[in-house]
Amino acid sequence: MPDAAALLALAGWHHYRFYQKTAFRPEITADEWRALCWARENLNPAADFVATMYGTSGAYLPGVAGLPVTRWHAHPVDQLPAAQRQAATRRITHVWLIDREAVQSPIGRRDYDTEVLPLQALLAERSPVEVFVAGPVHVYRVPAARL
Repeated sequence: MPDAAALLALAGWHHYRFYQKTAFRPEITADEWRALCWARENLNPAADFVATMYGTSGAYLPGVAGLPVTRWHAHPVDQLPAAQRQAATRRITHVWLIDREAVQSPIGRRDYDTEVLPLQALLAERSPVEVFVAGPVHVYRVPAARL
């Protein structure tokens, strides 16, 4: 029984450190907040669909600006089927890219930081127009595309 209690305590610590810590204290810089407010004023929830990465300020676009995004703050198990359904009916109009070196997560580098690769590939194959930049946040308009 003591082993079970120790394992439970270790699991609780691990869950807090890697999942709940960022949920309890989301870190949004002033530049990221400016970008979220810009999106609320300049993008259209009915027409625009934003490609973003999980764990970045772009994932707050649904809550702040009412915009649909490819990745938002939800558990990936719940999120992926919903994102796939949404992507099947909508085309990406904007890419929200964060310079990860400038905005470091409180838990350091994460496995899903590789999500930047498909966004960079999308930008490389399209003719993006940078429509907003504030510090580490770059927002690009792209010809309607699928990710």
